[in-house]
Amino acid sequence: MKSLVILWSFLTGVFGEGMQQCGETLTGDSGSIVSPDYPKEYPNNSLCTWTILPQPPTEYPIILTFEEFFLDESDDCLSEHVSISNFDWATFCGENAPSTLEISDPSITIIFVSDDIPSPTMDRRFNITYRIDNGCDVEWKRFQDSCYYSDYTERKEFQLSDAQEACQAMGADVTSVHTQEEDEFIASQVQTSFNYIGARTGRDFPGDPFDFEFLDGTLSDYHNFNDAGAILDSLSWVVLTVDQWKNFPCDEGRPFICEYDGIPPIDIVPIGSTFDTAISICSVKGGNLIKIQDQGKREEVMRIFLNKYEPFPTKFWIGLRRNAATGEWNWVEDGSQLTYDNWAPGFPTRLPNHDCAAMVPSTWATVGGWAFGWTCKKSHDGISFHTFNRVLEFDPEP
Repeated sequence: MKSLVILWSFLTGVFGEGMQQCGETLTGDSGSIVSPDYPKEYPNNSLCTWTILPQPPTEYPIILTFEEFFLDESDDCLSEHVSISNFDWATFCGENAPSTLEISDPSITIIFVSDDIPSPTMDRRFNITYRIDNGCDVEWKRFQDSCYYSDYTERKEFQLSDAQEACQAMGADVTSVHTQEEDEFIASQVQTSFNYIGARTGRDFPGDPFDFEFLDGTLSDYHNFNDAGAILDSLSWVVLTVDQWKNFPCDEGRPFICEYDGIPPIDIVPIGSTFDTAISICSVKGGNLIKIQDQGKREEVMRIFLNKYEPFPTKFWIGLRRNAATGEWNWVEDGSQLTYDNWAPGFPTRLPNHDCAAMVPSTWATVGGWAFGWTCKKSHDGISFHTFNRVLEFDPEP
């Protein structure tokens, strides 16, 4: 980082403090870096710095792809260029850039400089994309030795067989789950409030919680069925659903759950709102953010989600906030302290400003109808785990 500061000081000294500055830090596992005003021509006198710093840090190479690269020619690539930190500040100008670069360092810094001379062609621009080469297909996420792809649809009556067909078209199966760590990873990737796990329950379920089969033929050696008793039926499809709680910054926009004295007593509001705005919206109708004070209320809320059959998002504010002065968690409805909790493992965290609670995808239940989300899984070498698929033989009772 010290070398970057020295280089930045050198560039501003050479090219002047009056240059138009731009850039950002990119923390995703894929993204793009484009010239200012792209796809229009970039302006003169630009000085931009981008840092690619994936979070969490990656052990896999980062692939840079030069999708477009049209700069003015300049002597020794000094007055107008793109420089990359990881090859002793390799510098590119004109139209001379590699198609791809593979970089094994945990971060990349890219600097762009343009001069004060207008281009005769008026088409100068560039587009550089990056992705983590994790051994999986583009847009797939890697966890341990498997690759995962989470998707969703707004199509009603989307059954597990439809999800399996979509996964098999990509050489995968609807995911099996074999450890808590894998379960938590999948939960962090899903895009709707309840999502297919690639499993179906048998006739002895839920008396025998291991009486289910994964579609990929792997062993039923792990389960995470909710302990609230919310919709655990035999001969049904398994879903990962919102249930447990995590804490987040209160100023983040999230959907929320209101509770009223009238009908309906509980309302899921899919409007992204800050915690305080959610309280205000609930209060307009004479209610408040929901108070989940016991297991009975928890089961009631889960059943509402599972019976709605709507493509809701994944994290919902509930009426629980931490008192910054005391560190205690209190229900905003009446100020009462937390006596029954349903925190996810490792929560609540003590991160600064993470003082408001939300329900998140976390435990399993069953559905006899359909779900809108699913996750595909295959090994990182692109081979599906399944030996044969029997989902089409299964017709669960609604």
